Amino acid sequence: MNACAATYNIARRISVNNGVILGFTKYSGSCCLLLHQFFQIKMSIYEEIEIEDMTYNDEERMYYYPCPCGDKFRISLEDLWDGEDIAKCPSCTLRILVIYEEEDLPPLPDESDGEEEEKEEEAALTDKLQAVKIVS
Repeated sequence: MNACAATYNIARRISVNNGVILGFTKYSGSCCLLLHQFFQIKMSIYEEIEIEDMTYNDEERMYYYPCPCGDKFRISLEDLWDGEDIAKCPSCTLRILVIYEEEDLPPLPDESDGEEEEKEEEAALTDKLQAVKIVS
């Protein structure tokens, strides 16, 4: 069976109720997986939100948007740079699709700065340990 026929067969047999897939076929090709992922994501999106409408916390590097349950949808800057566009609410099952352009995102901080600090701390600790060995 070719990919198109398998996809048609799967789509015919899927039952969707409130965004949850209740049935799935025995086919295990990549088109089946893609179709399954499509229904899981697209059927459970509460709303599409422009990133400009979200609140950004620079210290946490997180974007937030109010959820109807009272909590907030959240997505990290790193996730956005990795191509993720689904913000989740930690208190309920709702998710929103974040619409953005990568060039509009704040830059990610250099990870090399943190590595250099760790190396400096490690060198300082090594010096202290050597000093203790010399004294004892």
